[in-house]
Amino acid sequence: VQVCLKDATGRIFLQKRAVSLQRQPGLWDLSVTDEVLAGESSEGAARRALMQVLGVVGSRLRLLSALPYTDAYGAHLHASCYVAGPIHAHPTPSPLQVSDIMFVDKDELCGLVSHQPTLLTFELIWAVRSGWLFM
Repeated sequence: VQVCLKDATGRIFLQKRAVSLQRQPGLWDLSVTDEVLAGESSEGAARRALMQVLGVVGSRLRLLSALPYTDAYGAHLHASCYVAGPIHAHPTPSPLQVSDIMFVDKDELCGLVSHQPTLLTFELIWAVRSGWLFM
């Protein structure tokens, strides 16, 4: 699952992955990404990831689409893409998983993808290019 958390003005919440993480350490990422566990719905996985990574509970969640994509390792997957929010309080990310946070608008995010893609996770770049973040 991939979740885009938005604030009341429509800005997108990005998290910088902790440098201690094995997968894509120190890169800016979507609000949350996670795998669906056995017996779990994609919505349940989205809610669990929001709570575990960002401390966000009870946010409105809307499924935008389920899109096929190939990840950075060549695996063919389907991503359930959710938008959460709007939130009015600042998330409280897990310091074990997140080293920094920021809210960005569409122009700022597209600029990052165009001019500084090496700072971003594969999933974030894919989400921007596929367009679902801005639906």
